[in-house]
Amino acid sequence: MNVLCGVLGNGLIGPFFFDNNLTADMKTLVYETKLDSRAALRRRIFAAADRIRNHPHNISSAIESLLIRAGNCIASGGGHYEQVL
Repeated sequence: MNVLCGVLGNGLIGPFFFDNNLTADMKTLVYETKLDSRAALRRRIFAAADRIRNHPHNISSAIESLLIRAGNCIASGGGHYEQVL
């Protein structure tokens, strides 16, 4: 799980949570065949997002992963916890 935030003007936006499995699924769906234009890339991204969104298992798996990692982070006092995974 990756968490990102950004700066927009004078404020922060985010946090945005990225599950590594969902990211890999998205990348596979988007780049399964060669793209010939920016418009085709945009269409493919939206189609992949719809496909992932419409499969409840994908979302529940990402939520389960987030909760496990959050619990490990809390248990380690906010420190590194990769050794627990």
